[in-house]
Amino acid sequence: MRFLKLKKMENIDFVYLDGLHRPYNMPLKSIVWVCRFVKYMEDYSISILPSHFYGEFFRYHLHEVVKRHEIDEDKYKGMVSISKAKIVLNWLQDKATIEELERAISKILEKRRNKEERIVYSTYKNTSYYITLAKKMRYLNSYYKLESDAYDLLAANKRFYSLSSIEKDNIFLHIILHDADVFLPLLLSLPFKRKALNDIEDFHLIYLEKHYNVNYFNYIKKSQSANYDKVRLAWIEELNVVDSYWKIRKHYRCILETFKYKDKYFYHKENLPAFLEQYIKKTMKYLSFYSIIESEYMNLIDIGKHDLGFVNLYDLKSKFKLSFSSFEDMINSYYREYGKLKLILFSNIVSSIDARRRFIVNGNPVIKIRIINK
Repeated sequence: MRFLKLKKMENIDFVYLDGLHRPYNMPLKSIVWVCRFVKYMEDYSISILPSHFYGEFFRYHLHEVVKRHEIDEDKYKGMVSISKAKIVLNWLQDKATIEELERAISKILEKRRNKEERIVYSTYKNTSYYITLAKKMRYLNSYYKLESDAYDLLAANKRFYSLSSIEKDNIFLHIILHDADVFLPLLLSLPFKRKALNDIEDFHLIYLEKHYNVNYFNYIKKSQSANYDKVRLAWIEELNVVDSYWKIRKHYRCILETFKYKDKYFYHKENLPAFLEQYIKKTMKYLSFYSIIESEYMNLIDIGKHDLGFVNLYDLKSKFKLSFSSFEDMINSYYREYGKLKLILFSNIVSSIDARRRFIVNGNPVIKIRIINK
């Protein structure tokens, strides 16, 4: 398919967060908990080695949890409940030093022997992801020190489990700052995804590939859609960024329009809708063609107009008001799109002389097609 030429961004880096595996759809409040721990150490002049940070935060967070009210674990996915925190703290009683704790955790990470150790394992993994997310979002530096925006985030902290509106704004801006060129296209593509008649692959990745010439996601597309973007969608839901029509809420639009990096928002806002409107229109046309091809192929098979399952392409072409070259383009497109999903065979062999022009499919002259569902 060919697309209209849209304005390109020049001399601006492509910014995105890599490796957003599914565990990072942990509650965004976890970033605040990690920052609170670092601020606590600063306030009391406590110094720990970076290698002990995960273990020390693990113990600290459990003590913070048992001070709060119990939570519904189904509602607060990824959060540690009081009941589990108490089980783990009981397990920690005979592990007074950080070295003892780390040795015991290391053994559990290798093998879990009972329910208690499985709870310790899942709890430790959760708190580890809290830290990694805070670092990935640049609230902590590589030395586990707070970045300047982390102090603003802590100043807005009011409740332990839920985010205040100012906390949400702070985190939203951080996401845009460090993930603008994937998060914004995903966000802007949601209304198109909502209205799509077919389960078409992720629109924002198509836009990045076809318009932005970013081919990296071709190699990770399965993980990208199954994991990375589910994390981004979880963030969008938690921050309540979009309305019931999947459009960006006015509050967040105002933030994006006044943000110091607003140029990226305006760029994607201008280009992505124009691209997707054209893409969807063309895609619907092609999907309709593919459906008719398969339907007419089966009709020809049913009436016996085939040779060992091979149907003449001219018999298929007669069902369309297309020129030779247009039909040839469509058949090539069908082969590219469905060649991995179905066994599509072509042949240039005929039982009687047929001097008609051959179609060039995948670089080869052919006149017959056979379609086999895998």
